[in-house]
Amino acid sequence: MKEELDKMILEHTKKVDKRSKIETLKTNISKPEFWKPLCIMLVFFAITQLSGINVFCAYTTEIMEVLLSSKTNTYMAMLGIDILRCVALVTACIMLRRKGRRPIAIFSGTFTSLSLIILSIYLYLVEINVIKQVTPVISLGLTAVYIVVSNIGIAPLPWNMVGEVFASDTKGIGSGLSVMMTSVFFFGTVKTAPAMFKNIGHYGTYLFYGMSTLIGTIFLYFCLPETKGKTLLQIEERFRSGKKRKIGEMIDITSA
Repeated sequence: MKEELDKMILEHTKKVDKRSKIETLKTNISKPEFWKPLCIMLVFFAITQLSGINVFCAYTTEIMEVLLSSKTNTYMAMLGIDILRCVALVTACIMLRRKGRRPIAIFSGTFTSLSLIILSIYLYLVEINVIKQVTPVISLGLTAVYIVVSNIGIAPLPWNMVGEVFASDTKGIGSGLSVMMTSVFFFGTVKTAPAMFKNIGHYGTYLFYGMSTLIGTIFLYFCLPETKGKTLLQIEERFRSGKKRKIGEMIDITSA
């Protein structure tokens, strides 16, 4: 009897939780403190994928053959890229504890887009024979800059901020929708990359990723709030009112 009662209570709890989440979504979907951070995080995750970070991970060998202009030493170059990625992520962990989210995001997005655009221009000059052949020092140098600056900011930051920008009652729904959409963006960029390499070339693909990152960085400059050192109440009120409030003012609001 006790086992049956426990099962009944468990099933009832699941149903209540399911209903409460749906009701929570219906209640909060029109509130700025929910849809504003949701839009920001969706764009941020899209920027991460459109910067080509996961494309470089999935097609490293093919990319290295183009950047080295040969099939030799491609695996050594791939290993070097992976080491740089690990170093950059460790650096990001340190910087996120000391610096704000906003400046790191703007810095990373700006230099990620610049490195991709410059790499695209360089490969295009090789393509039209203005430059006779690819110089590995230049191509790998630009790629190294891209790997470092992208993994310092725009790669880890959205995963860090997705737990900070949503209010406590909508955190589960908001972060779930954001992560679900980044999986869609991930699938789209990785699956379309081979066709892009074939139809518009590597230089065209990198130019697309660079311009997408640049446009996204401009969006973040105007819309991304600073969350470091802020409470959930301060962040929620920031989205609700559209401007910063002092702690004393927010205490008056909550008490009212």
